[in-house]
Amino acid sequence: MSTCSIFEGTGPFYFHWVKNGVPLNMQSSTHKIETSSLVSTLTFEKISREDAGNYSCTVNNAYGEDSKSFVLTVKCQTK
Repeated sequence: MSTCSIFEGTGPFYFHWVKNGVPLNMQSSTHKIETSSLVSTLTFEKISREDAGNYSCTVNNAYGEDSKSFVLTVKCQTK
């Protein structure tokens, strides 16, 4: 789970999640995105190797934007 939070500023705020430069859908079989007025959370339903990558959350309003990025590395157990 990763969270983008707003601590101060003038809304409305718009959140956008991206994986490897490609926008994420609000919900898929692998993840869901829940957004309120000040927080957006990306939650992985069942993590797999395909979920590994570079993620970023960008939030913007009438005055500008800010973003947060992270790399998700998935390590799988060998059988």
